[in-house]
Amino acid sequence: MPIALFFLLLATLSAAERYRLVESPTIQGRFARVHVKNEERAAELRKVFAEAGCGASNFSEKRVLSSTLPNLVCVLPGTSERIIVVSAHMDQHGGGEGAIDNWSGAALLPSLFESLKDSPRRVTFHFIAFTDEERGLVGSREYVNRLSPQERNAILANVNIDSIGLAGRLRAEARKTDKFLLTCAAELADRIKIYVGADTMDSGYDSDATAFLNWKIPVIDFHAITRATIRLLHTKKDVRTAMDPKSYYEQYQFLAAYLAYLDEVIDLQSGARPAQR
Repeated sequence: MPIALFFLLLATLSAAERYRLVESPTIQGRFARVHVKNEERAAELRKVFAEAGCGASNFSEKRVLSSTLPNLVCVLPGTSERIIVVSAHMDQHGGGEGAIDNWSGAALLPSLFESLKDSPRRVTFHFIAFTDEERGLVGSREYVNRLSPQERNAILANVNIDSIGLAGRLRAEARKTDKFLLTCAAELADRIKIYVGADTMDSGYDSDATAFLNWKIPVIDFHAITRATIRLLHTKKDVRTAMDPKSYYEQYQFLAAYLAYLDEVIDLQSGARPAQR
């Protein structure tokens, strides 16, 4: 076995000991707490973060000057000050509930925090629910733009989650996704047998990952939409019954494992290759 593959396998096995899965009824129940109004979505998400164990010492709200709602931030410290930002937008736009776009992603942030919080970590994770993505990535752009150069340099990667829970596999938007981050996803998917696709959406597709890309921060942009199902977004059909429970839980399982895996293999200096062992 090549030495590089051996270390990737070792990391995969040890990553399994570095997170715990939240049970499916809890994941489904948190999704079911979707609201239509953005103010109520933010209020509900505050509650879910608290229930997941993200208390006052970890949780903060960052004012966004051009929005009535703040970004919600839950920090999970590691032994390093290098950061992986795990993001999803909490606002919605359209005639439905915004259940898929993007309560599906926002509602998972507390559960992903909960999955990692009791295990040792190298990386510091910032779980951020961005406001007003639907108005032009307002929350994420202001967040990244207002960071100091030192703060931006501390970010190794952005793992963005936008519109998951539809039947089928999790996907990464190929135009945006960093090659190393995508390779990690493929390696992990092969090991745990929860497969991830990669494709290119049309030019109208955008997400909060763009705000990080504009500063040359590596991203992986996860979704579960196809060229057919993208037409559901921003319509009256985007309601909680559009979510497929089995697919949603599998997608959560993969994301929890993926964050633990990144913590194991990412190079804390460059972020661009597996850590040397």
